[in-house]
Amino acid sequence: MNEVWKNTNVKYSSILAASNLVFGGIDYSLAKMIGQDFNDPNNIVHYMYGAWNELFISESNKYNVFTPLNRPGMVNLGIVEKNNISVDPSTIRTNIIPTINRSELQKLANSYTFDFNEGYVMIFVPEYYCKPYQNSSYWVMFVSAETKNVVWAKPLKIQCKGGFGFKNYWATTILGLIQEMGKRQKTWKKR
Repeated sequence: MNEVWKNTNVKYSSILAASNLVFGGIDYSLAKMIGQDFNDPNNIVHYMYGAWNELFISESNKYNVFTPLNRPGMVNLGIVEKNNISVDPSTIRTNIIPTINRSELQKLANSYTFDFNEGYVMIFVPEYYCKPYQNSSYWVMFVSAETKNVVWAKPLKIQCKGGFGFKNYWATTILGLIQEMGKRQKTWKKR
């Protein structure tokens, strides 16, 4: 049976105007890693996923996801934690550039537990980190806290800008994603 996508979109400006906006972190549960850089999947799943998410707390001025939105909000990394720790390390490596569709995003949204039921939750969902092309692809996804419906989602490809060490190298894609969000605000607000 084919799943039919129900359009539950909300205007981007309505999301930004909501009284409650929470950033839930980066959900790596669907992410794939391409290239020789990812030769220790256990370390990536059991350490790096948490370390990359922790940047939103430990370096909150630099990795502030609310700056490009020009509004305040809360960070609750516990929203994605269960999904990230349940990833099987043997499944993260691939040689094929994957894509994530809206139905898969909705399944992720259904897996989250919120301790509030008003406003929206923003989640970053990486499709892949690709060492050969030195880039990554993320979905910026907003979920209604009340219904758990994905109400707005856009994919963005981000170039890796380098960095000292494995963690920092790939963290540049997170920073690049935040910066790209800032560049797209004017366009997104029209939708």
